[in-house]
Amino acid sequence: MVREKCAPRCCVINIFLVLLVKLAQGYLQSDYLTEDEETGNILFPDASLMEAELVGEKPRLSLVSEWPLVEAYQHVGLVSAAAVVNKSSSDVFILNRGDRIWDSTTFDKNDIYQKRELGPIRDGVVVRLKEGQFQNSYLHNTLYLPHGITVDHQGNVWITDTAMHQVFKFGPDLNPNPILVIGEMFVPGSDGNHFCKPTHVVVLKSGEFFVADGYCNNRIMKFHSNGTFIKEWSKRSKSNDNTYYDFKLPHQLAFSEELDLLCVADREKLRVLCYRVAAKESSESQLKELIYEFPETGPRDVGPVYGVAIAPKERILFALAGEEQSGVPTAVYMFSLETGETLGYMTGENGNYGYAHSLASCDTDTEPGCLIVCSLDPPTNQWGEIQRRLWLYQFNANR
Repeated sequence: MVREKCAPRCCVINIFLVLLVKLAQGYLQSDYLTEDEETGNILFPDASLMEAELVGEKPRLSLVSEWPLVEAYQHVGLVSAAAVVNKSSSDVFILNRGDRIWDSTTFDKNDIYQKRELGPIRDGVVVRLKEGQFQNSYLHNTLYLPHGITVDHQGNVWITDTAMHQVFKFGPDLNPNPILVIGEMFVPGSDGNHFCKPTHVVVLKSGEFFVADGYCNNRIMKFHSNGTFIKEWSKRSKSNDNTYYDFKLPHQLAFSEELDLLCVADREKLRVLCYRVAAKESSESQLKELIYEFPETGPRDVGPVYGVAIAPKERILFALAGEEQSGVPTAVYMFSLETGETLGYMTGENGNYGYAHSLASCDTDTEPGCLIVCSLDPPTNQWGEIQRRLWLYQFNANR
């Protein structure tokens, strides 16, 4: 997970994506946009020319230039995360924080949320895009500071809210009345019934699920499908080597049932840890031996690791690292899950993804796999120009 100073097998991949979208007097200026002649869709100019290629002949990733359509950004503020529906990039949920900013005044020293007077986010927290077009928004006036989103095998939508210190399970129709709520509203804690700023959830086919209880407790928690706590993995875990459970802000999880693998973006330790889950060996899956740690060697100068995703068919692990405010450019690093080698990295316009926050991936039998990069950049820059905050890459079908 290093840049040009890495081993020779590393491949440096630079993507310079020109995103110039001019906004003035409430309408988009055509001088800064292109229009698809067949569909009439407004596009980010030159995006269709950009492509990312990994080491060797395969695999190959291409940026989907028409995704999302510029008009879709009118319904999205700060983008915290994304999740695909039915494993397809044609149907995507965007987790929208609206105008809700997390800064030094958001929580007190005891991790109590300090902005309750603002009320829940008025805009739809979940925005649905189909083929890059806005379809609908859901969960208005429901959540305060959403962080991570997951769609399980039955279509249920799981969301973590760091302000409320809770995990929510909503039905496929996103009715605002949740099916399941874990944690006590606005009350942080460290036992099996409380969270402290939880970050993400992944769900097994059995219904069991893991929660990254990230910002305060630095632990991974395991629950039965009904929400009953099973176990946690943290520095306090009884293990021969607690180094592999000594997290420092587990920020995102990635799970592959096919590979029986759970990976953790251990943000402040600048690494990704991947464990065998043993989901197929027993009814109560556990985190067993550590399978991978990325990077295993080399200088760790890539910055905090915010996101992680898995492409099972390609046997590739993606890690989103870097931090705009610290001057470390954000990039997506790619590793082989077969050999452990670094395959390369890719970036957005100007050599980074801005305030990049999370990743999402898709993998179906009928479509190429995909990767989505999400950024918490504000909707417009200092010149009032719309900023791209979402990038969709697809593996080429003829790879």
